Amino acid sequence: MSDFYKKSNQEGAKSLYQKSLIYELDMAESEYANFKYFNRAEKQLYGRVSRRYVPIELSPDAPMMQLGQTNEEGTAFRVLKFVGQAFKDLNQQFRVKSMGGHIRADDPFLSVLEVKKAYESPRSLYKNYTQGQKEDVLNIFLSGRLRFKNFEEFLIHFMQAIGQIVEKKPFTYPGFVKSKYCPATVSGLVIDIADFSMDDDVKKIESFKNSPNWLFYLNACRQYGFSVDADIPYRLIADIGTSEMVTYSRNTSQCRFLSTDSILNGAYLLAHKTYYDNFRRILIEYYNICKRNYTEVEHCNEGPAVYSKSKVIVPRVYTPEYFDSQYDNLTIMQIYLKIRLTEEREILLSQIDKENLLNETQQLAALKGCSYAVDYFERVIAETYDYSGSLTDLLYRDRLRREEEINVLSST
Repeated sequence: MSDFYKKSNQEGAKSLYQKSLIYELDMAESEYANFKYFNRAEKQLYGRVSRRYVPIELSPDAPMMQLGQTNEEGTAFRVLKFVGQAFKDLNQQFRVKSMGGHIRADDPFLSVLEVKKAYESPRSLYKNYTQGQKEDVLNIFLSGRLRFKNFEEFLIHFMQAIGQIVEKKPFTYPGFVKSKYCPATVSGLVIDIADFSMDDDVKKIESFKNSPNWLFYLNACRQYGFSVDADIPYRLIADIGTSEMVTYSRNTSQCRFLSTDSILNGAYLLAHKTYYDNFRRILIEYYNICKRNYTEVEHCNEGPAVYSKSKVIVPRVYTPEYFDSQYDNLTIMQIYLKIRLTEEREILLSQIDKENLLNETQQLAALKGCSYAVDYFERVIAETYDYSGSLTDLLYRDRLRREEEINVLSST
């Protein structure tokens, strides 16, 4: 156990808190605005949400660049093409300075920048995530001996199961993208140049902060449009709000993104789009996973004789065509909206506000279609999300405090 910095998160809460404070004080670099914590307030969602905090994902058509095969398995790491070009030039700067003797050439991390992690597909991560999710839903049905004959009966139990699950983790894909279960690497903007534990503050201090190349590293990253995560100092994050990175996005072939908004609008898609389009199929899949034959016992009276007979109940089988004929788009949308409101537990909406939002969205769907209405719904719940420590959060808490003071005064 380290006296000043944590080696892992297995220590006591008080010790971890005190050591985290020491780490933050010792890591502070006030002269470098590109050295900042990305695990706080809105910054933790950087690259995973739009300007309006709606979950986003990289477009399949976004131009990507391989950074080379740099690990033992020969994996070719990828990032957005303009990010890769900026990193390539940054690394060349390190090579030149190292060869010229301006920085230490034998630094294990900060002489030549070796890629250890980059882009990860959020779709692939979510696919793996849903395997555990399906098991959770099935276990709730099995342990509670929940039975159903058709989709209507299934849906009652299913929504109750979702309520239990989302107390700990999200259910839908947009909820996943916005959660702690989805890493920053899905943005295509992140490059890790080391692969030791993120919890090992001792090694962060020894390998980065105490490196003779440390300040050169921060300054060079700034010159090429990269931020460095203060909590994970081996993590470079392309700052698409800087003129340096936008210059790369403008001048890199196949990119030609002229501004920050151009990058967000051209390289990313709203995460809920494809997921919602497949939501009907997802519901059928969960129905089939939980579907089980069961026996009902019926008690019969025939004169003085009383006897029982068993009947095997086989839940209805739904073909896609029959399911479509029974449940229209508005019905499916309503299920989706309720699940999203259930899993977004920290949105700043009262129960009445939620009911009003559901009604508004359904009315909008009747006028302009479900896809348009869901886009509207996602924008509303995104804008009212409570990012702990964010300006929205602080203003909301201040408003509640003022209302409470007024209520106290009016009651005296």
